[in-house]
Amino acid sequence: MKDLIKKYDIFQSLSPSDLSILARAAMMKELKKGEYLCHEGEKATHLYLLTQGKLKVVKHTSFGKDVILDIYAKGEMFLMEGVFDAEPQPASAVAAEDSMVLLIEKRTFVRVMDQNPMMTRAVLSEMAHKMRGLTDQITDLSVGKVDYRIANLMLKLGHKIGEEEGDQVKLNIHLSRQDIADLTGTTIETAIRTMSRLAKQEVVKTTKDSILILDRHRLEDIAAGF
Repeated sequence: MKDLIKKYDIFQSLSPSDLSILARAAMMKELKKGEYLCHEGEKATHLYLLTQGKLKVVKHTSFGKDVILDIYAKGEMFLMEGVFDAEPQPASAVAAEDSMVLLIEKRTFVRVMDQNPMMTRAVLSEMAHKMRGLTDQITDLSVGKVDYRIANLMLKLGHKIGEEEGDQVKLNIHLSRQDIADLTGTTIETAIRTMSRLAKQEVVKTTKDSILILDRHRLEDIAAGF
């Protein structure tokens, strides 16, 4: 467990004894596709690090449906908010495929961080990176056209979870048109039309369980507003 923890950048500065403390407060959680790791409103008790698979973070709306906020891949931390305040989980996390998550008990994590300034800086850097991503996402939703927003989503997912197949990139995840609409702040009808247009232009292709980026350069042009 200690060797696994040390692979994450935020723990690189820790001594062997501090790594051992975290290891004793850690456990692995195996999730099957569709299984929830935690639910919105629950007490936050652990730091979550995804070691294998993919997870979706979803928010339950007042209209009675779940909206995808983000998708996380191997090596990422998620739902960090609950580690640093007394508030409940702001959203739920569900496995998009069979996954493994490393859980580190919240109080132990915070205690070790308080005693290690370099680790604190690494955690703050990680949170700042996520905040910059949220700023970009809000900007896209506010001013970007739908084609631009969907192209950016595909490129972002390609960077996070894509597998290169020659000149193409395969996203091994099922996203419904409603999921794409939720992630880009548009209607399902507009998402359907946009994805159909991108398919006709041979920019992307969707299958039952994946999305294939056929022309990454054209997708980058669309994301840049050309």
